Amino acid sequence: MNSIKDKNKELYRQLKYYWKKLLTSYDELDNSTHKKFKYFKYITTEQDIVNYLIKQDSQLYKCYWLIQELREALEKDDFDRFKALINDKSTLPRYMFTAIKILRKYKRHIKNTMYYNGLSNGPLEGINNKIRVIKRISYGYRFFIIFKAKILLYSAYLHFRLLIRNLDII
Repeated sequence: MNSIKDKNKELYRQLKYYWKKLLTSYDELDNSTHKKFKYFKYITTEQDIVNYLIKQDSQLYKCYWLIQELREALEKDDFDRFKALINDKSTLPRYMFTAIKILRKYKRHIKNTMYYNGLSNGPLEGINNKIRVIKRISYGYRFFIIFKAKILLYSAYLHFRLLIRNLDII
């Protein structure tokens, strides 16, 4: 970007101002609403802005579309496509080597994320948060057994309330 700063100040300002649009998924960019944007002299859309910016530099163009393809493979849980993209060395721009090396390193974890799509550690984090709240409210217990009993009683109470709610008794 610093090389562009000296050569083309207008393009530099546009890249500096619209860099977040380059990070947005291409499908999420608005292509129907035409309006006036800062640093553009004509009425345009968000997708046109991104297309204009990435066409100014071939490296940026390759990086942008590689990221879009990786994003699409992740969204569709297509691990074979994802693996092919990160293993294809011919299309990799020099700037992407570090990021792609990290993706290759954690390829197994990414595969598990795609395979076990609906799993979350949210319920476990909720339980941990409840334990922290009990610990904060209690001002410290003398014996750990009493603290553990309080946690178990509270979790049994929550389980009982959930059971009653599912049975529509109340």
